[in-house]
Amino acid sequence: MDLVSEGAIELCTIRCSEEKVAVACVYRPPSGNHRIFFNNLEKLFSRLYKDNRTVFISGDFILIWLQQKRTNKKNCMQTD
Repeated sequence: MDLVSEGAIELCTIRCSEEKVAVACVYRPPSGNHRIFFNNLEKLFSRLYKDNRTVFISGDFILIWLQQKRTNKKNCMQTD
């Protein structure tokens, strides 16, 4: 499963098998599509939690909530 969508999300994940820990660093470019970003982020969560791992996620999501209406925020967070 490919989680990188051109211009929507960039990520790097390190998994430590012995400790059952994963660390992910995620970046969403300012012009990236929110829906594609969150769909891919959900796929990442599903893949990492399937292995019953402790997951740490960091990054730059570039979500400018102050400039968006409330309905846009809700739609942004919904995935297919």
